[in-house]
Amino acid sequence: MFCWDSASELELRSMKQFAGSWTARERDTGSNLALARAARLWRDPQGPGIRHMRARASRRGITMTGEQSAGPMPSPGQTLVLYDGVCGLCNRLVSFLLRHDRRDQFRFAPLQSELAQTLLLRYHLDPNDFDTVVVLADFRQPAERALIRSQAALWAIGRLGGIWKLFAIAEVIPLPLREALYKFIARRRYQVFGKFNECPLPKAEDRHKFLSLS
Repeated sequence: MFCWDSASELELRSMKQFAGSWTARERDTGSNLALARAARLWRDPQGPGIRHMRARASRRGITMTGEQSAGPMPSPGQTLVLYDGVCGLCNRLVSFLLRHDRRDQFRFAPLQSELAQTLLLRYHLDPNDFDTVVVLADFRQPAERALIRSQAALWAIGRLGGIWKLFAIAEVIPLPLREALYKFIARRRYQVFGKFNECPLPKAEDRHKFLSLS
């Protein structure tokens, strides 16, 4: 055996011993860190990391079953439409609103009904004037208010949402001109659109929307 072979073998043995001791120290250090971390969690189960994660999850509405939706939007205040119950044009307007009322927000009552007469008097409107549609916006809410003629019609149609909001463009027409056009049509509505002998009854599935029948 050569001298350098013995030296190399001794050096190799020393390197192995150093590597073994280093691995043992690393293993001990990792174990100690794991034990320390476990001890901290034992003392504070809701550690800063857990609290941070839970806070983020709470803000996003996340549970173990997945991310929750924000829930349904609150329904808007109802709109009560008071209309001439024997007018063909007015009944067409009511049918139109019924078909497109996706949020069940409209309620109806003929102007000839006792309920409508009481409400008209409350707002100092003529109970014998059947030439106008009256809308009570936000019905039975603190912000309830009465709209008449062209403003009432535009409000009701605009509440349908979607493409029907485009009718709001008509509001750029000066109010006196809109009111004059409304009155022109209203005075001729029976001749053009017909008149019923009595107020037509709604369909069974729509009866709950007619407050004069409840």
